[in-house]
Amino acid sequence: MDKKFIEGTDRPVGVSQLLAAIDNIGTMPKENLPEWLRVVKKIIPVIITKDDIGSSWVTNTYLNARFQKKLNRLKYKKLKITPLVSMNVASLERAVAAMQEMAFSDIMEDRIQEDPKLGRPFEAASSWVPRGTPGKIDKHIEILKQFGAEVAADFGLVEE
Repeated sequence: MDKKFIEGTDRPVGVSQLLAAIDNIGTMPKENLPEWLRVVKKIIPVIITKDDIGSSWVTNTYLNARFQKKLNRLKYKKLKITPLVSMNVASLERAVAAMQEMAFSDIMEDRIQEDPKLGRPFEAASSWVPRGTPGKIDKHIEILKQFGAEVAADFGLVEE
């Protein structure tokens, strides 16, 4: 689990990637950040896995414990950093319907509030993400296209 989600082998993965991103956001001069990141005051670190392990029993507890151990909170006094949330891609797909009514951050905070120790599977600790097949699948594609275009514009990404 550590090689796949914490440290990696030849490149940072999971927890290490999130810590590097938080370090960039927390220490980089505001003028070097995209405009939408300049106003960020709270970070909700999220790991999304392809397989079911991201939403399984106790995985989130373990990943968050490793994240908290490596996080230097004193370095980021101006940022509120929540516990790390893990979920699998199927949970994310089921969350899309709820994202039409509320922000993704609200869904993540609800998950943390419902199970502060983060030991239960994502769907068992979320008021907004149901078990079963995702609904409104056409909305998934629409939202992902819009999000992808916004991220590409913010970071000046162009296809080669």
